Amino acid sequence: MNTQTQTDETQKTNLIQDISVTFENLYAALQAIGEEKLDCSPAPNSWSAGQVAEHLIKGMGNIGGMGVKTAAAHRPKDAKVAAIKDLFLDFTTKLSSPEFILPTAHKHDLKQQLHMLKSIEEQHQGMAEDADLSLESLVFELPGFGTFTLYEWIVFNIVHAQRHTHQLQKIRQSI
Repeated sequence: MNTQTQTDETQKTNLIQDISVTFENLYAALQAIGEEKLDCSPAPNSWSAGQVAEHLIKGMGNIGGMGVKTAAAHRPKDAKVAAIKDLFLDFTTKLSSPEFILPTAHKHDLKQQLHMLKSIEEQHQGMAEDADLSLESLVFELPGFGTFTLYEWIVFNIVHAQRHTHQLQKIRQSI
């Protein structure tokens, strides 16, 4: 096994582990809030835990679709990872959500949301295990970042979930 193959395998193993740990932390944060407080907003104009989960489901639910239209990337598959992490793991920065993944004000069902998130986790695990993560997805460009490789999409969703898990922990403290 050459050095690049070993590096790719280590990256893949770490990515799969990051997916698992991130989703487990997300489930724990939601379950700690519980069904009875799922739709309690911690402050005016703030999202409830149910809305945070809905936002994540809308934002991460199409990971499989990112592999539908791809091309060879002319850069390392992880070239944008540092910038993604710098932005999304800076909890002092307030970010705006694109309108198409904004949550609604309807009542949320914790069991249903956990089920949907588990399905999304499985999609991410499947892509991490089976896809050529060096391919660039041409399906969607993220404003400020452009296109991502499949590897970067998975990392983006992991970091996005980590950001909102932190938010859920803050919501739990406030309600």
